[in-house]
Amino acid sequence: MIPKHQVIIKKIMEKYESGKKAEAINELLYNLRDEDFKVRAACAELLGNIGDLRTIEPLSELLNDDYSEVRIAAVQSLGKIGGVKVIEPLGGLLNDEDNEVRLVAVKSLSKIGGEKVIQLLIKALDDADSRIQTIAIESLGRIGPKAVNPLLSAIETEDEYKKAYAAKALGEIGDPKAVEVLIKLADDQSNLVRANVIEALGKIDDPRAEEPLINSLKDPVVEVRINAVKALKLARSDEISQYLVEALKDPDSRVRMWAADAIGFKGTGAAMKPLINLLKDSDPRVRENAVKALGKTGDQEAVEPLMKLLKDKDERIRDAADKSLAIIAKKYGLSKDELLRRKKDELQEE
Repeated sequence: MIPKHQVIIKKIMEKYESGKKAEAINELLYNLRDEDFKVRAACAELLGNIGDLRTIEPLSELLNDDYSEVRIAAVQSLGKIGGVKVIEPLGGLLNDEDNEVRLVAVKSLSKIGGEKVIQLLIKALDDADSRIQTIAIESLGRIGPKAVNPLLSAIETEDEYKKAYAAKALGEIGDPKAVEVLIKLADDQSNLVRANVIEALGKIDDPRAEEPLINSLKDPVVEVRINAVKALKLARSDEISQYLVEALKDPDSRVRMWAADAIGFKGTGAAMKPLINLLKDSDPRVRENAVKALGKTGDQEAVEPLMKLLKDKDERIRDAADKSLAIIAKKYGLSKDELLRRKKDELQEE
């Protein structure tokens, strides 16, 4: 037997497609009161696809439906219809007991924009569901400069989560106006806040951020140090390289891995010996990034240690060593095979 809601939707669609649009919409509105929640949800969904502004009020009434499936369908449809009239009813769902309803409400609001939506998205930063926090952060980032001042106000709070996610959103926007405020939070007592602040400062790319980023390389929390290394990878100052070289000695392998990646990106030739030392690291990810970095920064001194890795038990290491040797050979106008032959001859003569 075909489900009731499918039968109803099929008949209404036939009327709509035959030109009886007003009659079809009226039937959809009537069926929003059907006792079967699947009928209510299906009709709400179809009204969103039609996009008639006159359906905003009846759809808004469904936001109090006992079934989350109906509320979700109504939210999605209101989001499709859009406009300032749907902001208030959608904003009311940020306190809904169902995570999925709140998630869809935030997604729908993010498509509308405007000052009221910005405030609602900032409110969503407090949500317990990390998916909702992420959507709110990304949405505020897309809104851009208009969201900066509200976020700067929101960040002045004792709530560590709101402070941390407001910082993350400011990083997504990348407005230099936020730098001074973020710098003040770089030594916040909350590990989460510091990690998000350092990440944000790295994305904004402002010379004023370099000192707090360098200081964060000594942070007791590894996530903060990782974010600092990633941020310093893009810093323009020539002095940054020496701090990245020091980070190659970090006790946590993830910091060493990202430090090697950053050094390779910057092309820091002075880091060659520390990178060669990392080829014996216990973490294969560190070794792989060190090999890649040597390809970008190394010279003849790196050839012999890289040659030894062509027989490494890890395929990724062997492949990275092969590619790095080819890059170094090209620097000297040689093929990889010719470079290896010359190095072998040198070793035999010794």
